[in-house]
Amino acid sequence: DLAGAIVRLRGRDDAGTRRVAGEIGVGWLPHDGTAPEGSVLVNATPLGSRPGDPLPFSREELDRATAVVDMVYGPGTVSLATACGEAGVPYLDGLRMLLHQGIAQIAAFTGKLPSREALESALAGAR
Repeated sequence: DLAGAIVRLRGRDDAGTRRVAGEIGVGWLPHDGTAPEGSVLVNATPLGSRPGDPLPFSREELDRATAVVDMVYGPGTVSLATACGEAGVPYLDGLRMLLHQGIAQIAAFTGKLPSREALESALAGAR
């Protein structure tokens, strides 16, 4: 269940993207397709892990997005964060995403919610 979300997968290889999208039960966009207005864009590619990488989304997509989630943990994501700031789009960086994954995983393994503050402090040291 995708909680009412319409999910579209986009990748560099249209045939492969279409196949994977079918296997996981979501829609797909061609590599040169544009996400619809109001989308939450998720960067699940390595783009942004190295300085000078191109943006994973077009400026038009950023201007029309509701939010951007970046799964890249490293400091190279500055260009996407900057572009989101310029477009006025809320941006969640990879370390914030990692924080929430960690909270859920620790809770799943231990049955108890960990201290969010302790995990945030640990991640702040990683920055």
